[in-house]
Amino acid sequence: MDFEVDLGHEVGYVSNGTTLTLLPICRTSPGTVTTKHAFAFLASSRKLFQSIASDLDVRADNVLQVVSDGLNDGGLSVTVQWDYDVPGFPNSTTCNTSDSMSALDLSTYILASFTTVQEVKEALDPTHFTVVNFQLSHAAMDVLLASGLMAAGGYPTIHLGIHDAMHNSLVIEFTDDGHVLHDNPAGVLTNEPQLPQQYTQLQSYMQSRFQVPQTAFQRFLPGTFDPVHYNSTFYAPPGDHSSQSRFIRLAMLNQVAGLRGWPDDQAWAPMGSGPSKGSWEAAENILNTIVLPPAIDDAGGAGSMNYDWTQVSVLRDHMNGIYYFRSPASPQWQGINLRSTALGRKHMDSFAGNVTIIGF
Repeated sequence: MDFEVDLGHEVGYVSNGTTLTLLPICRTSPGTVTTKHAFAFLASSRKLFQSIASDLDVRADNVLQVVSDGLNDGGLSVTVQWDYDVPGFPNSTTCNTSDSMSALDLSTYILASFTTVQEVKEALDPTHFTVVNFQLSHAAMDVLLASGLMAAGGYPTIHLGIHDAMHNSLVIEFTDDGHVLHDNPAGVLTNEPQLPQQYTQLQSYMQSRFQVPQTAFQRFLPGTFDPVHYNSTFYAPPGDHSSQSRFIRLAMLNQVAGLRGWPDDQAWAPMGSGPSKGSWEAAENILNTIVLPPAIDDAGGAGSMNYDWTQVSVLRDHMNGIYYFRSPASPQWQGINLRSTALGRKHMDSFAGNVTIIGF
């Protein structure tokens, strides 16, 4: 996951039956959600929100925001991606927290409550569920604006990807009028543009990929796109680091990932990966094709002075309930097995009863 700013990432675990505090709607007392499912998560900006906890009318040690990625014990995952193409957000017009929720709480709510994409679609149907921008004091909003988490208009620039263990995928995006649910058969989400335009660009690229000048390739039979010696088909995903090209690259690689898998007995997969070793290695190989190095931004440019590089990598084993993570501070893959009570790591910070921040 790449971010333009350093949001202070932490990895954590929430047990089943935990009551979590949500952000306030209309500056009233915040609502809560009680977890039906345990989940592992990557938290961004928790300490930032703790610094404005008094404005939220919550205790600092009850702040979980923002869950930017996670997997629950039912095999459902959520990823929150930056999206500068968000045109706006509906402001809260109701204080009824039963059918209104801050966009920054949405990932937490989904992980705590559901196991399938279909359940999410039914519960978050825009005809009866509203996602809104929460309201804060000017001082607190200035803190969030300075962090880069909020757009100049005072709303979060994000969209969400949801995946389940049955290979279904959904994307939630936002407009001035509310949220939109998009089916996502490619199972891929990067940053901007929004999903319908990403699919338009993917289709255009797939139709034009055979127009690459053959003179640029020395290992093709004359007059064909058949690689010499390999008896394979020409398949060239785009190579730059823009979010559009990374979307196409991931979609194309996902499409052929099952043609040849890794053996399941490889010794270099992480401890505890069990029968999913081969799938884990294949997923890591694909993930490595979209890593952003320092000075390369998600628009495909070079020389950026922002923090716009891959700060955290995660892999989610939806079938076996294992959440893997690593960062430059701890480059070895580590995992949280959601079907085991032993986290296997020293607890660094506990709060809100049954929430554990593990760190890197």
